[in-house]
Amino acid sequence: MMLASTALGLGSGGAYAQQQFGASDFNGAVTINGEVKVNGSSSVGSNQVIYGGQTVNGNQEVFGNQSVSGSSLYNGKVTINNSQTVNGAQTVSGKQTVNGGQSVSGLAEFMSGQNVTGNQTITGNQSVSGTQTVTGKAEFNAGQNVTGLAEFKSGQNVT
Repeated sequence: MMLASTALGLGSGGAYAQQQFGASDFNGAVTINGEVKVNGSSSVGSNQVIYGGQTVNGNQEVFGNQSVSGSSLYNGKVTINNSQTVNGAQTVSGKQTVNGGQSVSGLAEFMSGQNVTGNQTITGNQSVSGTQTVTGKAEFNAGQNVTGLAEFKSGQNVT
């Protein structure tokens, strides 16, 4: 995917405008200083940092940490192999798997269930339509609505 690598300017510190891609496959860390829109599946071989919103219209897999400063919309399955931080709202239409901790500061909506292996902190409302499993501590500072099974293997704090 030379076009995507060149458009991102990976060697020069990232891109500063909205980026739009088809399917993308990055073998190293990715830093984007604007919004990103992916109209196919996305795979990031290391860490992903986005200083804007993110829309992915396919599946996404990140092999390292993911940090998004704006809202995230995933119209497919999301797999994060380490921790995830979203400083805005997050909507996932497919199942989400986070193998590290997760922090979401806005509304979190999971349409097909969620599996978090580490701690989970959500400071906005959370809505889960499928099964939710959290093996670490789950903290919710606002409302929680789970339509399917909610299973917490450690502590749960709802304020």
